[in-house]
Amino acid sequence: MFHLIKDHCWFFLKGTGAIIASASLLFAWFVVFLVLKWRDRIIFAILSLLIFAIAPLEPGSPVAAAQSRAASLLRTTMGRLEEQRSAARNGAYPPTLVIETRGYEERYYRYAYVPIHSHPDSAIDDFLLTARPRRYGCGSFASFAVASDGKFHITKENREANKNDPTLN
Repeated sequence: MFHLIKDHCWFFLKGTGAIIASASLLFAWFVVFLVLKWRDRIIFAILSLLIFAIAPLEPGSPVAAAQSRAASLLRTTMGRLEEQRSAARNGAYPPTLVIETRGYEERYYRYAYVPIHSHPDSAIDDFLLTARPRRYGCGSFASFAVASDGKFHITKENREANKNDPTLN
């Protein structure tokens, strides 16, 4: 609970579910503590401190999980675009695309599809899919971009990634 005061990113990264769970656990611990007799309270407090010292506070990194899901979503969407191009009579990519996300992906990243024409009067022959973090400064978020060549481009700067950024190997 004290992370809320000292770390402005904790709420963004963990969400309301973590606050409710933390508050519920603290309340339950306090109720059990008050119900016990003094000798049992001391034993309960010592056991609680030992468990608290041994148990990891962070079971995983929400930033790494968000980046992994963003890259996975871009790869899946790229596959859908290739299927749509193969099915199209003119062999072009679609002019618009709805990027199908679940709630988790939308929480940390904004996604965009940019159709690209190699010539102004030609069909859409390339695209750029981007994933840009909703909030920089909370963890080590990166922006991703992928085009029809399948190369992932990445930047840690506060902007959308593009084809000029370094590729992710």
